[in-house]
Amino acid sequence: MKTIMRKILLFILMITSVSSYAQSTRREKVDCFQNAIAAFNNNNLILADSLFTESINEFPTKEAIFNKAIVRFILQDTCTACKYLKIAAKKFDDKESQRIYNNDCILKSDTIFYDKKIHRIEDKSNYRFYEEINTLKCNSVVEGIIHKKNHKATVQLSQDHMNAKHIDVYAMYEILDTIKVFNYNFSSTFSKDNEAMFDAIDNRLKDFLIMKYDFSSIPHSKRFYFVSIIVNEKGSIIDCNIGMNPFDKFSKTTQERILNDIYSALRNLKNLKTDKLFGEPIIVRKNILFEL
Repeated sequence: MKTIMRKILLFILMITSVSSYAQSTRREKVDCFQNAIAAFNNNNLILADSLFTESINEFPTKEAIFNKAIVRFILQDTCTACKYLKIAAKKFDDKESQRIYNNDCILKSDTIFYDKKIHRIEDKSNYRFYEEINTLKCNSVVEGIIHKKNHKATVQLSQDHMNAKHIDVYAMYEILDTIKVFNYNFSSTFSKDNEAMFDAIDNRLKDFLIMKYDFSSIPHSKRFYFVSIIVNEKGSIIDCNIGMNPFDKFSKTTQERILNDIYSALRNLKNLKTDKLFGEPIIVRKNILFEL
């Protein structure tokens, strides 16, 4: 909590950085960020939270995301706070967000070391990979990160506790209901291997939905939607969720029908080529863009 209070003080000082931020975006977006700060200083935390969300949606910045996290901490919403801290740390390489995340969001952390043949070893001086396993405080979700020593091909992450100059992320996963689901795999060939199949289902779905529904009210620039799928080691989709989409133009009943049509089509998709890590099939989550 002392860490959080120190950050609240730094929060107020961030007002001085708004002038440089204003030079890189439109005035109304700066005003939204400034209004969020004013609401915070007036102890109107609900309004500040809403305005930071609006600022992030319009133009995501490290400052807006970080301060959104601080407000959620004060409102005792640890899970949401940690989610935004993680975004600030990973997407913007913000070391302070990472430090607070490590201190206030992780309940337990374990480390396993591997040699170049992916054999578990105890000798930390001769490792090629290491796996960092974190159990989160807010919901006991387990997150894993596999690092490869001196891996030059990904964004380099400083790991001071390892006393190594560069150790980089090679794969990332979550354990969901005892199932290890990989969100990132540097060696992945999944998208390339299944490109033709997804192109085909995209075209079939587009033709089907256009015949069944009237999308004329949706601007052409917004005729797309994102789908998050989880694919198991046998190439079957075991979970499917539709993310950002333009279907809010329709009634709730019509929205549900559209989403159900998409779910039905994707769940019938079989025989996808599986992804592999170190030569072994893995369960993966992938975000797919579909057009209308």
